[in-house]
Amino acid sequence: MKAQTVKILLLVVIITLAFYVARVMKERNDHCDVVSLPFNTVKDISEKDIYHFISVLASDSLEGRQAGTEAEKSASEFIRKIFLKNKISCFSNNYFQNFSFLDSHNCYECDFYFDDFKGIYGIDFCSAIALDSSSVTAEAVFVGYGQTDRYGPDDYAGIDAKNKWVILFEGTGFDKTVPKAEQSLWQRYQIAMQKGASGVLAVSFDLISTGDILPYCFSVPAHTMKKPMIRISGKTSDKLLKYGGITTLQALEKIKNKSWNKNIPVEIHGTVHSRQDSVYSRNVVACLKGKGKALKNEYIVVGAHYDHIGKIDFQREGRDSTIIFNGADDNASGVAGLLELTEKLSSSYLKRDIIFVAFGAEEKGLKGSNHFCYNLPVPAEQIKLMINLDMIGRLDSTNALYYNTDAWDGADTEIENTGRNHPGINTALDRNDMMGSDYVPFIKKKIPVVYFNTGAHSLYHTPNDTIGSINYSGEKKVLDLVYDLIISKANK
Repeated sequence: MKAQTVKILLLVVIITLAFYVARVMKERNDHCDVVSLPFNTVKDISEKDIYHFISVLASDSLEGRQAGTEAEKSASEFIRKIFLKNKISCFSNNYFQNFSFLDSHNCYECDFYFDDFKGIYGIDFCSAIALDSSSVTAEAVFVGYGQTDRYGPDDYAGIDAKNKWVILFEGTGFDKTVPKAEQSLWQRYQIAMQKGASGVLAVSFDLISTGDILPYCFSVPAHTMKKPMIRISGKTSDKLLKYGGITTLQALEKIKNKSWNKNIPVEIHGTVHSRQDSVYSRNVVACLKGKGKALKNEYIVVGAHYDHIGKIDFQREGRDSTIIFNGADDNASGVAGLLELTEKLSSSYLKRDIIFVAFGAEEKGLKGSNHFCYNLPVPAEQIKLMINLDMIGRLDSTNALYYNTDAWDGADTEIENTGRNHPGINTALDRNDMMGSDYVPFIKKKIPVVYFNTGAHSLYHTPNDTIGSINYSGEKKVLDLVYDLIISKANK
């Protein structure tokens, strides 16, 4: 009986330990579960495969793939698995090119409130990058776009902005609402500082109509930024502008005719805390060897960044909540394209070698592509072309595929001619540097580049950039064109 009791107790201990180990392993692998999903892809470019890759990378399990997180690391492991599956060789033992950098953080212990309103970070307001922590309590003045008379009537005419918050519409780049500011948000921040403003409240332009959740961040140069710039939602803007007797949409209509600048007589408090932390990220690098002898040791680089901007944890009505920025178009779509091209090109005839790079930490200032370009696995002069894929998943009814190039003579013509063989695509040259992306460090290294995307949109850097927003058939059309271009440039 005693022996039987011992056996039972031993069995209970073993079962308990087994459950404990299973729970620990599950917690340890929470971020990795999604990257282990079995799925048999095909060698040709297919909508089904594109959907699979994007659904993995833009899943909630990968928590927005912010640089330096376990989620970004898990995404890099997934990409590595696809390289291994397609038998693409590596320059190192594990495909990874590790790097670190100092990252400015300013999204902790931030406050924004006035009267009886207290904003929730990431919902009602968010802050731009700043080098210094700062706190401002002041009344505000609305200045339309906040431009100077160089671009028409001076938005500050008759306005005293000294020691006040300046409220302005962002209204630049690819915002859908018109008219748009002619000066960048950074330039207009500097103008506000010259006018003596205590800080800037920027109304997120494309969110005016809905007033909903804010994008996580927006990019401005951090140097010399001593006073806060805070983005506010459409709903927050409405709450503020009511003190001037107007709504945000009404103000938008009026500034088209430069007919409304108002003091906002309510005391507004805003605090931005900033710090710098060491962040560790990595590029995933692989090489597909060409078969031709004549072009041996010549390379084409195909790149796409796999990181995004992560998630926000906050409390609402006493409950813990999380917003995930899945980044389906930005840039799971580009990485899906990269992975699809590795599959198809691995069974294609190539004279030149193809280097595939999934860049980390693009959202932190092109950190991964900068590190790659200063630590190239091959001499720069042997890289004949870099093709960058960033946000290629939103081909719209115009079928416009935007591209940028400083490559070979006649590159524009060749890309346009390639496009003519793809009737579902309208190639559109844009020399105005649509967004800035991982091709920029290659230009600095005097490596020719071609950059593709399907255009910016109102879901950019919002939680609504999810797998349901992607045009999968459109992305296939884009990749078919890019594949043809790679084949052309890899064989002559």
